[in-house]
Amino acid sequence: MNQAELDALAKEYQADQESLAAKLTAWVLAWWTKVDYHAGPSFDAYARKVRDAHTESIQLARAFHNASRRAAVPGLGNLPASNTSAVFLEGALRKNFNTETAPLAERGRLDDPDFMAELESLGKPLSATAAHVAKKGGREALANAREADPEVIGYYRKTDADPCGFCAMLASRGAAYTEDRNTAKAGRKWSDQENPDQYHPGCNCQVLPLFRGQSMPAEDNRKRAEWAQRFKDTPGSGPAQARAFQTAINAERKERLAANG
Repeated sequence: MNQAELDALAKEYQADQESLAAKLTAWVLAWWTKVDYHAGPSFDAYARKVRDAHTESIQLARAFHNASRRAAVPGLGNLPASNTSAVFLEGALRKNFNTETAPLAERGRLDDPDFMAELESLGKPLSATAAHVAKKGGREALANAREADPEVIGYYRKTDADPCGFCAMLASRGAAYTEDRNTAKAGRKWSDQENPDQYHPGCNCQVLPLFRGQSMPAEDNRKRAEWAQRFKDTPGSGPAQARAFQTAINAERKERLAANG
């Protein structure tokens, strides 16, 4: 067991997934500026780029899981690729694309400054959706590997440096060892704060595996402890307490983002 190597792998993996999403976002925004508004944007070009990023995300996840597996239990081989497969839902992506680009159907208004401003703003939600779908590939691959690998005994949620209140709340749970391998994943009943695989658009979290003998990285555990104490100190109970915790975290985060421009 090489805890230091496992910690480094986790940090590198999250950075790689964030970098993948950032590059895809930049591509979509640049591509959108060149769209011929008369002809309409090409879904095929958009989907091809998102699909490629989705595939890359899966490859990153597969490599991370196997490298972590070897660091945790020397002598182990790789998990079969079939256990890290993930599905690219092109139909859902097309539906979202059609919804987001619907204003382009209003021909004859390209001389309207307000309409043009609206069109230019459409690139942002399209890029956010692209990044979300791409990262889903790696997230799904890791979730499948976690289910299939007998050496995995649990998981933890790794956030970025400044998570929203929802993600901080999930991460405050720390290491979880409660998965029932005798129950099919699709048939499990989760409460809102138990399902580890919840991600909102723009989320940079990753749910990472814990192998036998492995601990959470010290940095993530420190943050978990801070959020857990913050949640405990939040007045109320049940859903009201959870909402109050998230509202406070989000307000502070909004102030920091505004201060940093």
